[in-house]
Amino acid sequence: MKKKQRRSQRRSNDYQGICRLDKLKPGCRGRIRRHRGKGAIRRRLLDLGLVPETTVAVICVAPLNDPILLKLETDQIALRKQEAALIEIEMLPKDSI
Repeated sequence: MKKKQRRSQRRSNDYQGICRLDKLKPGCRGRIRRHRGKGAIRRRLLDLGLVPETTVAVICVAPLNDPILLKLETDQIALRKQEAALIEIEMLPKDSI
């Protein structure tokens, strides 16, 4: 019985639209919630403009799924999947920015 409750809780979390940046498909948008990176990697992501509350959109993914091209509010950057996995985002409807 507890397993079913846990599964339903996981589904409800997915429904809220919280995921990692590396899981977004091309054309999807999201708002950065937080970073899980440490040290130099965190500093690099912040320097690139990937700060909390910034809206990002995935433009395209390279043929081997690494790197991904992101559109920030003012810039476009390419980011490795392993670095994108460190960024937690809140998914937004496709028509909002």
